[in-house]
Amino acid sequence: MNIVLRIVVSCLLLFYSLASFAISAESIDGEKAYKKAIGMMNNNEHDGIAKLEEVVKDYPDYTKAFLTLGTVLTEKKKDYDKAVAYFKSGLALARIEGSSDTIPYYLDYSIALAGIGHFNEAVDAINQYDNNSTLSLKSKIDVDYKRNCYQFGVDYAKKHSEDTISINPINLGQSVNTKDAEYYPSVSLVDSNIIYFTRKLSNARENLYQVKALDDTTFSPAFNISDANLNRYDEKGAISITQDGEWLLFAANIPGKGYGGFDIYIAYKTPKGWSEPVNLGPNVNSPYWESSPTLTTDKHTLYFSSDRPSGYGGKDIYVSNFLGTQKGKLQWSSAENLGPTVNSVGDEWAPFIHADNKTLYFSSTGLPGYGSADIFVTHLKSDNQWTTPDNLGYPINTIDHEGSFFVIATGEKAYFASHRPGGYGSLDLYRANLKKQYRADLTFYVAGIVLSADSLQPIAAHVAIKNVQTTAVSTIQNDNTGKFVFALTEGNNYEVTITANNYLSETKNFDLTAKENKHNYDNYRVTMAPVQKLMPQEPLQATIDTVNMQGVVVSKDSNKPIVALVRIINLDNNRCIDSITTDSLGNFMYALPTNNKYSLNVSAPGFFYHNEIVDFNKADKQQPIIHDIITLESTESQKAFALKNIEFATNSAVLSHESDNSLNQLVGFLKDNPNIEIEIEGFTDNVGGEKSNRLLSLKRSQSIYHYLVEAGIESYRLKSVGYGSANPIASNDTPEGRQQNRRTEVKIIKE
Repeated sequence: MNIVLRIVVSCLLLFYSLASFAISAESIDGEKAYKKAIGMMNNNEHDGIAKLEEVVKDYPDYTKAFLTLGTVLTEKKKDYDKAVAYFKSGLALARIEGSSDTIPYYLDYSIALAGIGHFNEAVDAINQYDNNSTLSLKSKIDVDYKRNCYQFGVDYAKKHSEDTISINPINLGQSVNTKDAEYYPSVSLVDSNIIYFTRKLSNARENLYQVKALDDTTFSPAFNISDANLNRYDEKGAISITQDGEWLLFAANIPGKGYGGFDIYIAYKTPKGWSEPVNLGPNVNSPYWESSPTLTTDKHTLYFSSDRPSGYGGKDIYVSNFLGTQKGKLQWSSAENLGPTVNSVGDEWAPFIHADNKTLYFSSTGLPGYGSADIFVTHLKSDNQWTTPDNLGYPINTIDHEGSFFVIATGEKAYFASHRPGGYGSLDLYRANLKKQYRADLTFYVAGIVLSADSLQPIAAHVAIKNVQTTAVSTIQNDNTGKFVFALTEGNNYEVTITANNYLSETKNFDLTAKENKHNYDNYRVTMAPVQKLMPQEPLQATIDTVNMQGVVVSKDSNKPIVALVRIINLDNNRCIDSITTDSLGNFMYALPTNNKYSLNVSAPGFFYHNEIVDFNKADKQQPIIHDIITLESTESQKAFALKNIEFATNSAVLSHESDNSLNQLVGFLKDNPNIEIEIEGFTDNVGGEKSNRLLSLKRSQSIYHYLVEAGIESYRLKSVGYGSANPIASNDTPEGRQQNRRTEVKIIKE
């Protein structure tokens, strides 16, 4: 562990030792275990966190452990969801105990809440923390900054409340992402299943990689671009492939070839691989830092980022135009700053110009957002001015770092880099769908080759693409390979003219106002005639060692049979023996070994699950066990149900292992019904004081709450409460009645 981490851990130990909470006899042991966990962090952070998790399970009334674990998970792991769960439990315990020493925890609590998108609650939490009168001026400034970021999230959600599109950024997985940083994804129009990107290795060396998308969720293993011309330099990155796949631009610090630090270079695809990198020259590069290049589809306009002193902040976005070729080298106009509409007093970098040639995405730390770096979009208007940038919103943007954005031609799907929770390392690559208001124009492409009509050999040609409605013209010049690619946007009619020396020109029409023409044009062949050669044109059987179990599953509301899943759990080892699906009449039958105890778990979509204990040790081996009816209650008609077979030791909130089976079924129910949110309610009998009963019932409901979170259920879907002896369902005058009242229930609060 490095010195900084040792200092942080030591400070944690000092800080939390100053906090005073109610100490019970049980908490004295908890204090010892807690100090041991904090001490373990000096040697191994992972082991220290694991020990803290043991403490909150073994001592569920030890408030300080919950709050410390929330803090550590926020600061060290960015595991915001679990952190929120522990903070809520700790703060709830502290309120019951009457403790006033929780204010310092509200800063990290606010960060964790904002980390999962709960910005309203984050504002409330940061305001609680701001009540701390001992804050320094620097801390006050930090608090104000965070509050403004959280408030931005609140205001954004209100402004876009009508937007119902589901956006769930998906990590591209371990075929692509590693413990190292991955960033700058780039895809060409003509080979959209190949993703190029940069990876920064732990030794600070950056390499250029590519990976093949096998489908939306599966990727081949990423491999290093083997061409020695590209990856032999240590300092490089910000890779960008042109839309025709023929040019590769990237930033690099190549000794003896640059004008300063990082410059922008270009490599060309050849039959033998990528060419030797060529510096784009002094009109693009400067003695300062240049990086993150992106070219329009016609290759005429280059956008990039630079920290040269002529900007509005740290790094700004600049533009340079293609002037032609001289002595085999591309010539570019002097770079111009995009201006204060796009650039701020902070940093703007990683521009990406979409295939529609007018929609620009970029990252910024200076424009209003959620904190750190956010992704924005701006559009080039007909007067060559840029619109006010729009923040792409949560959950594409978070309180953590997002950057290097790439959007495919249709405008619907994006790839981007983010350092958010749940990744494999620092920056990982993600995929997400875009809200309609942030999409570029739907763009199609024409990819083809120009051939001589007499020899069918490729020829160099000039391609002019005219938008009939706007009369705007863009041009491309192909090379001796004859290949060309250009983009067309939906709703426009184009007239495309191809010319070449000593050949008769060809004119093609692409009318994208017509539905039948809205598609990509692959392998489009244009043949041009030379001027001098123009031509006219069954039931189970029980045995002595088995007992038959059979039954029928029906709906409690309609009494109609249900097709359900029946899982049989051997309670000796908590292993599932088998899963059976009932027939269309709800019937099932299974032969089970005798002398065992089983749990029968029954579930079906739209219904609460059912579980019960079946003890075959007490069964008559000569007769089948018949469950005449197993009824399932609809989640629509019934909003609450009791958790069966949940066991706690007397006056304890520590779950017994006998509860695992029932809780795992609750986990399965929540995963099968991802829109359901629940309240876990704890109850006791009336023995003992009401305050102690309420605290015990809360701790027990929180134990279940944390079990579900650890099993992968999102904390925002769960709420835990303790009602003590309130709402009895039986008389407290008998042992049997009191046993019924000592229960845990689940109530659906949102579907």
